[in-house]
Amino acid sequence: MIKKQQLLENDIGAIIELNKTADEFIENNMFGVYNIKETRNTINDRFQKVRNQSDGRRQCLQEASTVHQFICDLEDEETQIRYNKSSFYYFDLNCQNLHRKHKHFDVDLETHEPNVKNIQQLGAQLTHEVGNPDIE
Repeated sequence: MIKKQQLLENDIGAIIELNKTADEFIENNMFGVYNIKETRNTINDRFQKVRNQSDGRRQCLQEASTVHQFICDLEDEETQIRYNKSSFYYFDLNCQNLHRKHKHFDVDLETHEPNVKNIQQLGAQLTHEVGNPDIE
């Protein structure tokens, strides 16, 4: 949907170029100045409606994309936590193995801590801005 939105915005850019060309024709007193003005005004009225809708749609798409990315990041971190949790729950009484696993867990926890903090901050921001109950 974001790609379709970008195509729509490209079309909006083409209409802006069309307006510039129409202004040049009017300034140079080309034939049919009245028709050019009338057509340009009609197109601009429609263009303004489309542009307003496009701006609202872009904002909704950006919010949805941010929420989607947040949920994906959250699921990735939950998967990582579940994987680590399950690998450390089997019983092995060898002290060296337990110590090595604990060090591995600490390193893994340190590497994922910034990701978890970023996800927490983004979640709090999205809850405040968007107010989507799926985030909570």
